[in-house]
Amino acid sequence: MNNKLLRILVITALVLFVGVPLLIEAILWLAFPVSGRVSRTVELNNQIPGMTQKVTLAIDDRGMRHWPDTVPAGGKPLNVVCFGGAATNARLQNSGDAWWGQLGALLQKEIPGSSVRISVPMLENSGILFGSRWAQEMLAEQPVDLVIICYGFDDITIHPGDYKYNPAKAATLNVDPAKKSGLKGTVLKASQIARRLSQSRQRGGLRPQLAQLRTENYFFDNLRQEIAQYNRLPMKYEIPRPEGQDPMVEYAEGVKAFTQWAKGKGAQLLVLGEPALQSGLIGTEEESRLHRWFFTRSDVPPAELGKYAFRLDPGWVDRELRRYSEAAKTMTTTAGVPYLNLHGMLSSKVNFFLDDTSLTDAGAAEFARLVLPSVKPLAQKKS
Repeated sequence: MNNKLLRILVITALVLFVGVPLLIEAILWLAFPVSGRVSRTVELNNQIPGMTQKVTLAIDDRGMRHWPDTVPAGGKPLNVVCFGGAATNARLQNSGDAWWGQLGALLQKEIPGSSVRISVPMLENSGILFGSRWAQEMLAEQPVDLVIICYGFDDITIHPGDYKYNPAKAATLNVDPAKKSGLKGTVLKASQIARRLSQSRQRGGLRPQLAQLRTENYFFDNLRQEIAQYNRLPMKYEIPRPEGQDPMVEYAEGVKAFTQWAKGKGAQLLVLGEPALQSGLIGTEEESRLHRWFFTRSDVPPAELGKYAFRLDPGWVDRELRRYSEAAKTMTTTAGVPYLNLHGMLSSKVNFFLDDTSLTDAGAAEFARLVLPSVKPLAQKKS
């Protein structure tokens, strides 16, 4: 083989193995860019009293739900982002039935000519500190006009009895499950081909879960099982929270972080005290809906769950929610941020609550009605 032919073969090989992939990458980046995450839509069918039976749960590639489902046409929308736990995620409700969807519809009527767009990160059972970190990292480049946060219950119950305050915790939180480090992270940042392969793997991993969610009454049957298991647990009447072991400090850090983030975005902020079924003296029917158990120890071995899992006295949960509320009220007053405590304000009746904090459609409507007077002036400032 002569040198000229060899050079032609080498050049041809380089074009095929280097040039063609680079050309494909360029076309994909310019015309069809995708993220390294996947969106998903699942149709739910749950026959739950007080809830719409057919629900479309659509979550975009950043793990967010939206109302309305499509971006409003005409003009710049008022971009509202709501953070919170189960009541805010509203995984058993259509976006239009969730409290934030019903609030959006009310705002559209109350502010003539407005175009409202509400987004909700699905961050259930993660607490306010995680939510504030998520906002900083995931919405860094997104327009935000109004932020509504509704936390409290998870910040009391997800922290075990042996909780110890860690001032460096926020910096260690990984809020983006698709974010990779090292060589894999570098490749995903640079390559659209790699992102598509990653999406394909994610979809494959999601298929069994999505199939399970589509099962009729999956959520409701699962909830009833959790309630039955909860009722078999022993009761804890209070959890000592001495200095250094009080997660309210972490809650306060989250309120502060959200306040600073909203200010940096030029956004209005409303802080809500999260309502829960554990409010005042509740009856046996209300208690029969509770299912969120509590662990007295972190890192519990699976074989020993029953040894460290307890029911929490509803009265203690109620007192803790009010204690957290007082702390939030003091902080927001100092910062000049509006605060509305819905705990005790939203009636703790079973027609409003599905479980500890999840709302029925009627509960969500009442939630939206109570919040509207606080939200409307903030929305008017930004619209």
